[in-house]
Amino acid sequence: MAAVIILFLSAVGVFQLFVGSSFFPKAEKPLFMIQATLPQNKTIEETEKVAKYIESVLDTIPEIKKYASNVGNGNPKIHFNLFPRDNAKNYAEFFVELKKYEFEEFEQFIARLRSTFSDYTKAEIIIKEFQSGQVIQYPVEVILNGNNIENLMKAANDIEAIMKKHPGIINVENELEGMRTDLHVIINKDKASMFGVPVSTIDKTIRTALNGTTISQFNSANGKELDIILSLPLDGKAKIEDFDKIYIKSMIGEQIPLSQLARIEFAESPNKITHYNLSRSAIVGSSVKSGYNTAEVTKEIETQIKAYEMPTGVEYMLAGETAKQEDSFGGLGAAAAIAILIIFAILVFQFHSFKQPFIIFASIPFALIGSFYALFITGFDFSFTAFVGVIALIGIVINDAIIFIDFTNEERKQGKSIYQALMQAGQLRFTPILITSVTTIGGLFPLTLQGGLFWGPLGWVIIGGLSLSTLLILVIVPVLYKIMIKE
Repeated sequence: MAAVIILFLSAVGVFQLFVGSSFFPKAEKPLFMIQATLPQNKTIEETEKVAKYIESVLDTIPEIKKYASNVGNGNPKIHFNLFPRDNAKNYAEFFVELKKYEFEEFEQFIARLRSTFSDYTKAEIIIKEFQSGQVIQYPVEVILNGNNIENLMKAANDIEAIMKKHPGIINVENELEGMRTDLHVIINKDKASMFGVPVSTIDKTIRTALNGTTISQFNSANGKELDIILSLPLDGKAKIEDFDKIYIKSMIGEQIPLSQLARIEFAESPNKITHYNLSRSAIVGSSVKSGYNTAEVTKEIETQIKAYEMPTGVEYMLAGETAKQEDSFGGLGAAAAIAILIIFAILVFQFHSFKQPFIIFASIPFALIGSFYALFITGFDFSFTAFVGVIALIGIVINDAIIFIDFTNEERKQGKSIYQALMQAGQLRFTPILITSVTTIGGLFPLTLQGGLFWGPLGWVIIGGLSLSTLLILVIVPVLYKIMIKE
C-alpha cells in the first residue's frame, strides 16, 4: 500500500507539472481564416487595396488549394461554432483551404504566414484556426466593467499592452481600441420653448433633412410603388454647412434657422460600447500561440492584472476558454459526485457494510495513475473528452472491484477464511477481469490512434487507466479487504 501511494503521488506530481489542460482542441482541418481590419475612418476602396495585397501573398503560396475573399463583410457561416461578421467598410475576411493537413506542418505554415503579415502597417491582419467544441470568441479573455468611459478605455488599453508583452499571446483584440468623431446637436431647450418649438420637432426635422423621410408613394406606369422621400438636396454625404440650410417650423408657422435653436459640437467616442451586467464593459481578448497552454497563459496574465492598479470604478473578470472549462468541468464534476454518492449508497445497501464500498471506491484514485502517465507520455492535454474518459474509467474500475469483492464474500459464506477467500477470488476472477480490460483496450485502440486531438485524450485516459488498474485492483482490493475486514 505504501508503494502504491507513492506511485499515486508521483503520478499527481507529473500531471500537475507536465500535463496541460485545455477545453477543446483545434479542429484539425486544412482550413483557416484571415481577418483584416483597417482604422475606422477608412473607405471600402482602401479596404479593397489591403485585400488585393493579401491575395497577392496567398497566390504565391503553393500549399494553398483555394481561397475566398470578402471585402466589407465576413464570410458566410462555414464552421459550426464560427459566426459571420457584420458588414463594415473597413473589414475584409478570407477563407483559405490547404491541399492537405498534417498537424506539425500546418502549425509551421500558420506561424510563417503570421510572420509574413506581422510587419504590414495598413491594417491589422490576424489568422484564426478553427476550433472544436463550444463557441469561444477568445481563448484568453478579460471583461472590464465600469461606467466611466475614460477610465474604462485606459484600463482596456493597459490590459491590451500587458497581453501583447506575453510571448504566448497572439491576435490581441481590444473592443475600445480606436476612436471615432461623433457630431452632437446640442439643443437650447429654453430658447426652443421661447419660440414655441418642441424638441421632438427639432429632432424630426434634422433627421428628415439629412437622412430623408418617406412622405408618400408614387405608382409608376409599370405598376411599381416607389417611395417619395423628402430631404435636403445633398451632394453626396452631408456636410457641416448643410446644417445652415435647416429651418425649424414653430407652432405659429414661423421658419426659424436651426442655428438659433441649437449648436453643433464634435466629440470623440469609442467605436463600440457594450454592456455586461447592466454596466458599460470592454472586452480584451486574444488567441494563444501553438506550444503554449491556454490555462497557464491565462494564470500568468491574471497575475499581471492583479499587480496592475485599476482605474477608479473599473473591475475585471476573466472569461475565455479557462472560464468555460471550469464551468463545464464543474458541472460534470458535480454530476459525477452525485452519481458516486448514489452508487455508494446502493453498495452499502447491497453489502450491508460501509467498509466494503469504501474498499471499492478506494481503488478509484489508483486507477488514475495509468491515466496521468498516459497523458504525459502521449503529450495530450487534459481536455473535456479526457474528463469524460475519466468518468468512464471510474465506472469500469468500480465494476471490477465489485466483482472481486462479491466473489470473495460468496467464498466466505462457504466457510473459508478471509485469506483463503481472497486467494480463491484472485485466481478465479483474474481471467474475467483481464479479458474485460483487454477487450475494452482493444476496442478503443482504433478510435485512440485515429481520433487525433479530440478523441485521442479520451482513449489514452481509459487505456492507460485500465492497463495499470487491472493489475492494481488485484493487489489493492485484496490487501485493503484483508486490512479492514475482520474474520
